[in-house]
Amino acid sequence: MRRTRLPALIPFFIVTPLFAQEQLAIPMRDGVVLVADLYRPAGSGPWPAVLVRTPYGRRSPDMMLLATLLRTSGYAAVVQDNRGRFGSAGVDSVFMDDGWGRNQDGYDTVEWIAAQPWCNGPVGLWGLSALGIAAYLAAGAAPPHLACCFVGLASADLYHEVVYPGGVFQKNLVEGWLSAQGNAAMLPLLRSHPTYDQFWTQANLFERRAAVNVPIFHLAGWYDVFCQGPINAFVALQTEGGPQARGQQALLVAPITHDFRSGELNYPGNSAVDLIAETRRWFGIWLKGEPYPAELSAVRFYLMGATDTPSAPGNQWVSCDTWPPQASWRTFFLSPEGDLTATPPQADTGSVRYLFDPRRPAPTIGGQNLAPFLEAGPYDQRTNQAPDLVRFSTPPLDEPLEVVGSPWVTLYATSDGPDTDWIVKLVDVYPDGREMLVCDGALRALFRSGFAEAVLLQADSVYEFYIELLPTAIVFDRGHRVQLQVTSSSYPRFAPNPNTGALSGSDEEVRVALNTVMCNAAYASCVHLPVTSLAAPSSIASNRRGQVPESPALRVYPNPARDVATLTIALGAGSEARVTIHDLRGRTVRTLSHWADTAGTLKVALGLDDLPAGVYLVQVLAARTKVSTKLIKVR
Repeated sequence: MRRTRLPALIPFFIVTPLFAQEQLAIPMRDGVVLVADLYRPAGSGPWPAVLVRTPYGRRSPDMMLLATLLRTSGYAAVVQDNRGRFGSAGVDSVFMDDGWGRNQDGYDTVEWIAAQPWCNGPVGLWGLSALGIAAYLAAGAAPPHLACCFVGLASADLYHEVVYPGGVFQKNLVEGWLSAQGNAAMLPLLRSHPTYDQFWTQANLFERRAAVNVPIFHLAGWYDVFCQGPINAFVALQTEGGPQARGQQALLVAPITHDFRSGELNYPGNSAVDLIAETRRWFGIWLKGEPYPAELSAVRFYLMGATDTPSAPGNQWVSCDTWPPQASWRTFFLSPEGDLTATPPQADTGSVRYLFDPRRPAPTIGGQNLAPFLEAGPYDQRTNQAPDLVRFSTPPLDEPLEVVGSPWVTLYATSDGPDTDWIVKLVDVYPDGREMLVCDGALRALFRSGFAEAVLLQADSVYEFYIELLPTAIVFDRGHRVQLQVTSSSYPRFAPNPNTGALSGSDEEVRVALNTVMCNAAYASCVHLPVTSLAAPSSIASNRRGQVPESPALRVYPNPARDVATLTIALGAGSEARVTIHDLRGRTVRTLSHWADTAGTLKVALGLDDLPAGVYLVQVLAARTKVSTKLIKVR
C-alpha cells in the first residue's frame, strides 16, 4: 500500500498543463469535514464525475497528474484526502471509516458529489493500492449514484489478504506501511484480533457481495502483494454481486509487482499494461455510455513463460470469459528423497523432518511483497539454505507444463508442540539451476479448520493441512523442473510462530518445534496443479491469444462450507448429470444423479454434515461435459 505510482501518466503530464483546482469541503454523516480538490473540464457542464480518495495527499504529483488526465477526458475529477489525512479532519482509522460501518466516508462523498450542480449524476471511483482498498469498501456501502469503479492492486478482504493471510501475521507489510503513514498506534488494535471476528467483517467486501451493484474493472499483478484481492473480487461479484454487478466485471492480470516491476525476470515488452487506455475505456463505457467493445473479454491475463528462450511457450495474453479457466488437476506427491512425482508413495513409512527455531527463521527472498519494504517479484531461492526448509523437485520436464489457477497443497504433518506454521512455495527451476519463485501460501496450524477459532495441536498427531497458494498463470518449459519448498517461516514477511500456541503477537516465550512432513502410502502429502492448454505456439513472436476449452462454469457456494453447499452449472435443458464427491485419496464419498431444469440449469444441494473436515473434489459428468472443482469442508 505504498504511495500509488502512475508511471504511465508522465508523458501525458509533460505535454498537458495542470488545471487549477477548486477546494471543496465535504461533510460526513458524523459532522467531520473532509477536504477535496475539484478539477473541472472545459465548458459549462454538468459532467460525470470521478472520485479518487487517497491517504497520501490530494496534491501529490501523482494525484495531480491523474486529475488532469480525468479532467481532459471530460470528467469532473474530485481528489479527496481520507479522514484524518493531510487537509481532512477526523482521526485516521486505516479504512475502518471507508466502508459500511458507523461512518461511511466513501458513500457520503459519492452522494454529495452527485448532488452538485457541476455533476450530471453518475460518479465513478478510481483507486490503486490503498486508494483501491478505499474504493472497494465504498462499493460495498452501495451509494446509489455510484456508477462504476476502476480498482487495481488492492485488497478486498483485510484479514485474509493483508493482515493475516493463512492466519499468519504479515509483519513486514503491516508494520512497514503503518509506520510509514505515521499510524503505528493502530498496530495493537490489529494484533488484538488474530482470528476472523466481527471486527474484520466491516473490512471484507465478500461479506457484502450481494450489495455491490456496479461494474468494476479489477487490475491484479501475479507478483503483487494483493494478487488475490482483485481476482477474488472479480469472481465473487461477477457471479454473486447485485443485478448491475453480475456479468459486468472485468479482470486484467499482468506479470507485475506492486510497483509495476518483475523482480529478477524480464518479461517481453508485450507484457506492458496501458493504464491510461484502460482507465479511459472503462469510464467511457459506464459514465458516458460509449459502446462496450465486442472484442473485450471479461478476463485477460498474461500467461508467463521462460524469459530466456524466445521460442518458449507462454509470455502471451490470454482472453476468456471466466476465472479460473477450466483445468484438469494433476497431483504430484512428495517423497522422503526430495522428489516430486506423479506416482503415489507405496511404502508404509516415510517422512521428512526438520527443526524450526523461531529465533532463526528462514529469510524472505522475493515474492508477493510490498516494495520498498521488501524486494518483490520472482527471485532466485537458491541462497535460502535455512535448516527449516526442504525441497521436493520433479525431474526435468519432457514437455511444457501449463499451470493456470490457484495450486493447492495437501500436507499431512505433525509437530511436537501445540502450534506451528506451514509455508509452501511453488518454484520454477531453470536448467541453469535458478530457483525462481512463482507463488506461495501460508497456514498457521491453529487455523486448520477455519479462522474464526484457534484449535491447538495434539503433539505428534498427524493432521491434514490444506494450503491454497496464490493464483498464477505460467508455463514450466521443457527442461525446467517443478519444485515445491516446504518451510515453517519466512522472515520478515511473516512474524515467526513462537510454537507455543500463543496469539498475542508479542510473544517473549518461544520454543523449537520438531516438524514432520509425511510422505508415505497412508499419508501422501501432495501438490495439486490446475493444468490447462492455452499457450499459442511461438507466442512471444506472434502474441496470439490462447484458446480456452469450452466447458461450462461449475460453482459451489459457499466454499468453504460447513453443512450444506449449493452446486450450480449451466447444461442443456433437461440434461441428466451425475455428481460425485471424492476425497483426496480418490475415494468416492457421495454420488447423486440430477436433471437440469427447463432453463438448462443444474442446481444441487450437497449435504456435508456427515463428512469430516477436509478438501474434496466435486465432479459433474454429463453428455459432452466433465468438469470438477474443489470443495473445502470446515467444522
